[in-house]
Amino acid sequence: MRVLGIAAVVATTALMAGCSSNSSSNSTPSTVTPTPANPAQVKDCHSQPQTRPSAIIITCADGNHSVSDITWSSWTDSSARGTGTEHRNNCQPSCAEGHTVSMPVTVELTTPVNGIFTQMTLDSGNGKPETEPLHR
Repeated sequence: MRVLGIAAVVATTALMAGCSSNSSSNSTPSTVTPTPANPAQVKDCHSQPQTRPSAIIITCADGNHSVSDITWSSWTDSSARGTGTEHRNNCQPSCAEGHTVSMPVTVELTTPVNGIFTQMTLDSGNGKPETEPLHR
């Protein structure tokens, strides 16, 4: 019974296509767009997963190292890349008395484990990119 129902739908569709006012014989078959994989996420200081956050605090205990104003140019299940502003306490003469230094950086998130990025690389263009572990 089910096979007959499918055959009827196919036959009806073929007939309807034949009744089209466009009689072009070189029609192109439609293609199916694959469903994209779920993008990986990054966890915030409260262990909440986020996708494309505008800011990431790297040192949750004291907030002395973070990236803000992030604009993501790509975000996939294997990596994410963007630009933002890094804020880092220079800890001079000590972290309690230090000052925050800010600079533009390129941000790259990599090494996803169970859909959560575990590494961040910051590149300020000085030829010395730094890789930091991320919250799991």
